[in-house]
Amino acid sequence: MPRRNRLYWSTVAKRTLQHVMSVKTRIKEVAASKLVESIVLRIFLSLFPLIVVAIAVLGFVAASREGGTTKLAADLVKQLKLSGPMADLIRDSVNSAKDNRGTTSVVGFVSVLVSATAVVSSIASACNTSWQVSSRGIKDRLLGIVWLLGAGVLIALSGAATSLVKIIPVPGLNALVSFFSGAVAGGLLFWWTQVVMTNVRVPLRAFVPGAVFAGVGLSLFQVFGTVLVGRLLASQKGGPASLTAVLAFLSFLMIFAWLFVLSVIINVIAWEGSNGTVQLAISAPSVPNGRWVATTRSGVRPPRVKPKTLLARVKGLRVARG
Repeated sequence: MPRRNRLYWSTVAKRTLQHVMSVKTRIKEVAASKLVESIVLRIFLSLFPLIVVAIAVLGFVAASREGGTTKLAADLVKQLKLSGPMADLIRDSVNSAKDNRGTTSVVGFVSVLVSATAVVSSIASACNTSWQVSSRGIKDRLLGIVWLLGAGVLIALSGAATSLVKIIPVPGLNALVSFFSGAVAGGLLFWWTQVVMTNVRVPLRAFVPGAVFAGVGLSLFQVFGTVLVGRLLASQKGGPASLTAVLAFLSFLMIFAWLFVLSVIINVIAWEGSNGTVQLAISAPSVPNGRWVATTRSGVRPPRVKPKTLLARVKGLRVARG
């Protein structure tokens, strides 16, 4: 390899390593783990209102279907291959859903609206905390509606692309196109989320590096995660399989949230690398026993190093001489 090429790749590797270390440091400075936990918790809790809405829909379907709840419950039991207490539970649930479909639908709709705004708030908080800017309060929740509409369009386009990919008869080419289409769809979703939910005015291209990283990472996880989860579920039955499915879903949420937060941090560091930083003075509570002269980006003061007193220095000098 020519000397110029070696120097070029050496420089690239050095800058990449510096970027990785900067991301690692920033993760600790902005307390990224807490941001991830907040997103995962909000998304997980939002599933329960969705279940309520699903029950309401089930009630309306049972009321309008020929044969009523008996036929619908029998079909569900047959499709799920249930028997005994589980089959009785499905029948009771369908009957209850039919009788309370009106109230359930209203409660479910309100709950979904509240939980959706909570998810949007946690996502906006992750973006703004990483960029070290303030949130926009109620405006973030209103912008969340715009974000949900755009995200719905992107998810629909992603589903359509996946359906078209399945038409390709070549297995290898099918998998390759599926991977790239998933990466593009995921990248666009991460990019759109940060454009709408971040309280900064920067060019739209500033959100591209992190979106590319997260989109590729999400597509890789979908490829390998689907295979792994499928094998785990195939090797288990009954209760263990249900538990495995729940754990797999929580793992997906955790990885998705980490990819999102990392994509935001990558964009922030890339922006600082090309546009620099500013020094800000902050106020902090005055506490006894020493002084702090620095703080992290999240406002947390690092561990204080106690200054050595004159007596301690004298003792240390005596020990060294002895």
